[in-house]
Amino acid sequence: MTDMNYSPTTLLKDDGCVEIHFGPYRLLPKRHQLLRHDQPVNLGNRALTLLIALASRPGELLQKTELLDIAWPKRVVEECNLRTQIKTLRRTLGDDDDDDDVPYIATASGMGYRFVAPTWFEQAAHPRAMRPSGGGGERVTSGVL
Repeated sequence: MTDMNYSPTTLLKDDGCVEIHFGPYRLLPKRHQLLRHDQPVNLGNRALTLLIALASRPGELLQKTELLDIAWPKRVVEECNLRTQIKTLRRTLGDDDDDDDVPYIATASGMGYRFVAPTWFEQAAHPRAMRPSGGGGERVTSGVL
């Protein structure tokens, strides 16, 4: 079920069962995983962390300093490291192809980056307690009997 009336930032903090969709991709922040057509995409930890930060706040300009703090917490790194990770993201997403007319990540020169692809958020189904088949009236509450 898609619910467009909540803040993605709040939901990402409060509930690990959110999915971020854009183009053929599905981003699972809690699992730290990116899928394309339901197949895992090989992406390094820092690039994936940056993608989660950008895609969870679509249209919002994220300053370079903020992104550096997100991907390299408590470390001093050069800005060229951020550019390298953004370039990796663009290449992985196909954002650097001439044929692709819908970019995913836009550069705000001298300021930072913004996720610009059409994006939607879905709340994944929560695991539910179920009665085991065969009767007995036992109730499964944690998935373990």
